[in-house]
Amino acid sequence: MNDIIDIIDLVIAMWGVVLIYTGFSCRITGNVNKYVLWDKKVPFSKCRNKRGYIKYVSWRMIVAGIVILIMGLFGMFSTKYSELYDKYYNIALLITLGVLAWYGYFSWQANKKFY
Repeated sequence: MNDIIDIIDLVIAMWGVVLIYTGFSCRITGNVNKYVLWDKKVPFSKCRNKRGYIKYVSWRMIVAGIVILIMGLFGMFSTKYSELYDKYYNIALLITLGVLAWYGYFSWQANKKFY
């Protein structure tokens, strides 16, 4: 059972790394990966203010990625050390879900504001 949980935690941590990479990539290249957009039917080329969109979304993406990466790593370590899991996992999960809701809300707002 712990092997499957470790794999899930590894996937969560990798998702955090992808979000961090994508956030920095947006800032450096000035382009947004189509997989990051809220509505995949609307291309980034239709964005009214591309620089503003990237500035608005990228740092939130990086923060969400850091929190998700920490949660994935915490999950991997907490399965090895059950006292960590028992004490802090629910708190860490609530913080992660809160950050995901925060990121989702502002991504949605960005699409309304810049498209």
